[in-house]
Amino acid sequence: LAPFTVEGACNRTVFEIWLPTCLLPVLQPGEWVIMDNATFHHGDRIAQLIEVVGARVVYLPPYSPDLNRIEKCWAWLKSRIRKHLRAATPLRDAMETVLKQVAS
Repeated sequence: LAPFTVEGACNRTVFEIWLPTCLLPVLQPGEWVIMDNATFHHGDRIAQLIEVVGARVVYLPPYSPDLNRIEKCWAWLKSRIRKHLRAATPLRDAMETVLKQVAS
């Protein structure tokens, strides 16, 4: 698990910060990094950074959200966040609470 929150949408800049900061430090040799076909997931530099730690990059087929397990995780995460979210609670705080519970 390599959580990272930003305001706004994810793009190549955000992804290239997240990858070496959050994912690579916890990625183990032999693990797979499965990504959809977002344009910022592609590029030689992205694959090289992942493969240098001994992990493998696998891309899902285009237009296949049914194969993307993260979609189910997002649905679960959103339902948990709604339970922790109060009118006075910032969204980021609720997300961090839930992600810490998952990681522990």
